[in-house]
Amino acid sequence: MPRHCTAPGYAHAVRFDETTLSPILVRALHAQGFHEATPVQAQSIEAAAARKGVLALAPTGSGKTYAYALPVLDALITTPPRRRRGQGIDPRERLRALVLVPTRELAQQVAKDLQLLVRGTVLRVACVYGKSAIGPQKEAVAQGIDVLIGTPGRVRELLDLDAVTLAYLTHAIIDEGDRMSDMGFLPQVTQILERAPGDRITMAFSATMPRTLRDTVLGLLGTDPVEVGVGRQNAPATEVGHDAYLIQDEHKVAMLLWWLKHERRNGVAVFCRTRRRVGWVEGALRRHGVAVAMLHGDLSQTRRNQALEAFASGSAKVLVATDVAARGLHVPAIKAVVNYDVPIMLEDFVHRVGRAGHGGGKAQSVTFVAGLDADRWKRIGDFAGVDIPARAAPDLSEFGVVNKGRRATPAPTAPARAGGSSKPTREARRPAAAQRTKDAPERPATEPRASGERVDRPTWGGKGPRGPQKPRRAGKADRLSRLASSKKLRGLMRKQPLTPDQKPGGGVRKPKA
Repeated sequence: MPRHCTAPGYAHAVRFDETTLSPILVRALHAQGFHEATPVQAQSIEAAAARKGVLALAPTGSGKTYAYALPVLDALITTPPRRRRGQGIDPRERLRALVLVPTRELAQQVAKDLQLLVRGTVLRVACVYGKSAIGPQKEAVAQGIDVLIGTPGRVRELLDLDAVTLAYLTHAIIDEGDRMSDMGFLPQVTQILERAPGDRITMAFSATMPRTLRDTVLGLLGTDPVEVGVGRQNAPATEVGHDAYLIQDEHKVAMLLWWLKHERRNGVAVFCRTRRRVGWVEGALRRHGVAVAMLHGDLSQTRRNQALEAFASGSAKVLVATDVAARGLHVPAIKAVVNYDVPIMLEDFVHRVGRAGHGGGKAQSVTFVAGLDADRWKRIGDFAGVDIPARAAPDLSEFGVVNKGRRATPAPTAPARAGGSSKPTREARRPAAAQRTKDAPERPATEPRASGERVDRPTWGGKGPRGPQKPRRAGKADRLSRLASSKKLRGLMRKQPLTPDQKPGGGVRKPKA
């Protein structure tokens, strides 16, 4: 059974120079302006010094990255790799620490944070991730590294290619363990750790951990692990204000435009449920003159980096993303979070909201609750321990949306026929889209229904919501008909018997002289 060490903090603040950390790490922390350890950092350093596995659950922004980086780097500095007489250090034997993360952005960020700590030491850090060229990553690893940060898929690929070995691994860290399970990485993580020595120190860190996953993660941490809990588990950041609106799904774009106009905030992260909806929202905001960038898993790594750089520099006011940006990213530019879609996983709300306020100051989160999401929104409130009642949406008429108690007029029907039955007229049965003329006003900034709505598409040559359609190529049907007729005719001619003055393939015989 794991030993629990749950406390909001120690009786007094722990200074880094009072811990057992190497002086070179303490100087690197002082250079960044860090002098006191957070509770999760102090407890993790103590547990790792006792060579115990650690399961740390702490709120977003509590310093979890340095909580595992500091004890691991301290151990690597104090116990250098083995030297061979006359040969120096084998580059393959240098790898002694592995950090597994679920996303490429988080891998890059962790590598950047560790680079600041190892500055001035002989330690080397490398970062590997998928959907990027593997050649440069293999070369960086082949030169000899001490810490490898990567996504499970790319680490597994390097292991299969024998580009790296985990035979000398002493520390393994699983960052965002619950997200690893959501993305299906946990079996790969287990297979990777099976290639490492059994006496390694394994640590897992996250802001949330479902009960169904806790025992599985604890099984990867070895015998007698220490469970560190800081603050209230599964709770969102306390310095973020929350708000919610009841809004129809097709009016969410107009609601987002209204919120951006009236709140006048920069650094807004908008989280959508799917990559397709990310593209829709990004395009709608761009058409309305909003400086926007988007981030999702289908983009190349170059475009993902460009989106984050544009957002961090301020050239993009809004970042529209999937939950790929909800885990572990430290972007000080994020001042507000908009849950365009209520997250499917309850834990994702805590991670999304946790992106706001990393740069200091007052942060804000707002959630758009559609009718079908009301029950899930209530469960999220119970899970996170927050009561955020969803209020009615404001007047969106300035964006072409009427949602203030107006009802659509029912379509006219024909007089009742004999027998008591009534049937709509042809105009009433015709789709509303087909009744609009070319002079109809432009469609307001609303989104089509996500699912369940019938979309009437006009046939070629007919009239649709966008006016007359391009007719079919003239004569095509006639050509096909003539071709079929000629083939049929040739078949019939072949079945007719030849006359005495004909022969197969030779045409008409010449009469005998």
